Amino acid sequence: MDIQPLFKYAQSPLPSPATYIRLIELLPPREGGPENITGVSTRPIYGRIFSAPIASLPTFKALSYSWGTSPERVRIEISGRDGEYGGLFITPSLEIALQHLRHPSESTRVWIDQICINQDDNQEKGEQVSLMCEIYSNAEEVLVWLGPAANESDALMDLWQEIGQEISDWGLESYYTKERFSLLQEIVAEIDPSEEKTISFHQICRTSIEKLHVKLRAIAAWYKREWFSRVWIIQEFCLGARAVFVCGEKREATNPRDRIYGMLALANDKDKLKIIPDYENSTVEEIYTSTTRAIIEAGDLDMLRLVQFPKYQNRLPSWVPDWRGKIYPCFTTVIPNAIERPLFAPSGSTTPSLISTNDCNLLGVEGYLVDEIEEVGSPWFVSDSAVFDSVKCQSYLSQIKYMCLIAGTKDFDIYDDPQRKSEAFWRIPIGDVEDTMTKEICRATPSFFDGYKSNISLFEAFQTIRLASIEKEVDDIFGLSGEHREVATRYRGRMYAMRDKRPFMSKRGYVGMGPVTTSPGDMIVVLIGAEVPFVLRPRDGQFFLLGESYCDGIMDGEIVTRRTKQDFILV
Repeated sequence: MDIQPLFKYAQSPLPSPATYIRLIELLPPREGGPENITGVSTRPIYGRIFSAPIASLPTFKALSYSWGTSPERVRIEISGRDGEYGGLFITPSLEIALQHLRHPSESTRVWIDQICINQDDNQEKGEQVSLMCEIYSNAEEVLVWLGPAANESDALMDLWQEIGQEISDWGLESYYTKERFSLLQEIVAEIDPSEEKTISFHQICRTSIEKLHVKLRAIAAWYKREWFSRVWIIQEFCLGARAVFVCGEKREATNPRDRIYGMLALANDKDKLKIIPDYENSTVEEIYTSTTRAIIEAGDLDMLRLVQFPKYQNRLPSWVPDWRGKIYPCFTTVIPNAIERPLFAPSGSTTPSLISTNDCNLLGVEGYLVDEIEEVGSPWFVSDSAVFDSVKCQSYLSQIKYMCLIAGTKDFDIYDDPQRKSEAFWRIPIGDVEDTMTKEICRATPSFFDGYKSNISLFEAFQTIRLASIEKEVDDIFGLSGEHREVATRYRGRMYAMRDKRPFMSKRGYVGMGPVTTSPGDMIVVLIGAEVPFVLRPRDGQFFLLGESYCDGIMDGEIVTRRTKQDFILV
């Protein structure tokens, strides 16, 4: 039996993996042969690989897809500069994509990571990943392959095209500028319900919702496709000059290193960070640790706010986020351009004051020890719907109000303003942050207290008539006006932003919200350069970082004149 030759990447070498890439000329199917039920040729895939300098690439397309999880591999035929064809084994999902994407009569020049990068050469792979930004930015279009048509996907794509055209004709894109984005926010929030553009915008929204409602099953199936679960899709989709969705799949980011490398090209300070993709010599823990340190040393201590527990891997230092898990937004996270400066400055500075250590797994930072935590409340866990659970909400607010009352009996003067002290019980549940009607955020204003009071009335109403989660009926019965409903909803939204935290009270009477893992004996600490305080757990003269916190009475630098600066070594 003849042994068919395999393709060798030596047939198409890269003069320099850091400055050259390979492209494939995907050839049309050879005449005749079988087709599937949709008329797509299933004849074997043929292509020619060649290299080109990244500085002067020819016109090409880039493929964004899912590798799939099947261990099986299928053979395609590839030739290099010698013109001799040899077999290259690829995933079944890619073969299906290529069958759909190749032109019936012309060659198509494409960059495909699985084919154009030697997957058996980790050094080459690392250097090529560094070029992802240039590759996708230089592609004339990014082909987003989501998989074969199924579950009414064709009809759904037609509907999205129809809705997209309607909102485009309305002029949505013209508002995506720094000067006009605030106008769009006012339209969305219906600041002036009688304004013509506001009326037409919300009419489009209503009719679109009605059309999409009948396609809910198709939408659910659509977003379950593998392509949407990949980290790399953000980079691939955003960097391309033009993205074309073809109903198909994408490769899973199963390598946890890709949680860093997949986002690297989007970082506006990537050159400053000097992070070099390394798939061969560094462990996942080393990559996550070195990346976190690089970002902090570049001046962003708020990277520590992304530390959340539980972690997938306990071998990570406490101060390093675990990018493999789901990381929830910080409680002051906002949309782009909504805020130009930090809401809080507990240390009075935005520049970190770092301390050199001899161990790469230790992080040294200067800061101020505020106090030791004496008592903690129940965890504030909420789902998207549970924020309207009257029992949970009432318990949450009651615990904080009780702690504020007890703190008031302690013989420590922690507030300069008695009036501000009296407001703590309604500011702490929302982290002293208010959503404005235009969806921006700011420090909570005195008028936001109305949101607290309106919610107390609602929660008591829920308890009284046992109509949990039927907000509209309760509003009507108890006479809440539209204005009060609106501020009540915004207040609950800020309560939700404090999820996965728990109330605490310190020995001196500081009350706030800390990570759900907070326990008595933990320390409230202000680290110089961070936007919020943190909760640390003492450990043999060093400290274990539990996560971000809100602590009423120290968020504007008050602690700086009341404590002595000291060193904190985080393990």
